Amino acid sequence: MKTPRPSRAPALRRAWFFVPGVDASSHATALASGADAIVADLEEMTTPEDRPVA
Repeated sequence: MKTPRPSRAPALRRAWFFVPGVDASSHATALASGADAIVADLEEMTTPEDRPVA
């Protein structure tokens, strides 16, 4: 018995938008950008003092 193949290829993620996890205005901009993926960075782009808020 053959394994069924998906009817279409998985979507490619071409445009990734990285934003600081603590900056709410950047989140709105990212959502409006039309990017294929949005990544809220909770460590590298956020100061140690702001990480609990992020």
